[in-house]
Amino acid sequence: IMFKLIAIDMDGTLLRSDHTVSQYTKDILKKFSDNGARIVISTGRPLNAVIHYINDIGIFSDDDFVICNNGASIYSIKDFSPIYSNYMDINICKEIFDLGKSFNVAIEAFSHDFSIASEKHNHFDNGDNNDLPLKVHYVNTSDDLANFDNLFKIMFVADEDKINEIIPLVPSQYIDNYNAIHSLPKIFEFLNKDCGKGFAIANLCNILNIDINHVVSFGDAPNDVDMIKMCGTGVAIGNAYDEIKEIANFITKNNDEDGVAYFLEQYLS
Repeated sequence: IMFKLIAIDMDGTLLRSDHTVSQYTKDILKKFSDNGARIVISTGRPLNAVIHYINDIGIFSDDDFVICNNGASIYSIKDFSPIYSNYMDINICKEIFDLGKSFNVAIEAFSHDFSIASEKHNHFDNGDNNDLPLKVHYVNTSDDLANFDNLFKIMFVADEDKINEIIPLVPSQYIDNYNAIHSLPKIFEFLNKDCGKGFAIANLCNILNIDINHVVSFGDAPNDVDMIKMCGTGVAIGNAYDEIKEIANFITKNNDEDGVAYFLEQYLS
């Protein structure tokens, strides 16, 4: 079957290590797009950190969509308005904020066009991700969070060793009742339970009247698990975490070898 929708994670998957998309990848995606397949970027990033790539890839039209915030939001590319949003309960965000404070980690939370941070140490200011023009509001206490609504996700940010150390200490109620994911080495984040890239793709398939069995998804990290599982074809990038490789239908080359385009090109031939 021809893929009707191609869902692609960004960091560690579509993007090379230098955060670029190769011309080869753009050419292959264009071939599929020209043949009627929908290309959907599906990322943990907020919208503002994706728009530049949508323009750069250059194949998207007003009829296309992008999945952001690990599936908590879907935007129409036409005017970047949200067509789906899955917000968290602000009281839960306050509890998680206090938990993060007790672990002595930085805390960040995201809405559509701003983020909240507990301290100037902002994951997106330290050179990892300098393409994020989001307004940041700095808050000191969980009570300050009450001034903000429409938060999609709240996350702990620290160096990798510290994050690995605190994950086992997070009370089980937050692990069991929320989608708690170690999305990047320095980040552990919380979203609503019915929230994830796979759920967002299922939603989009309903809107577009596409059978999810005709969807191929590409990912590399724990926040891609539900997407790889739920789509008809799940492809792990060569540099993916083992837990992704174990559940994927196929494993392709790594992100610096254009694994997404490599797999799709094999599929064409």
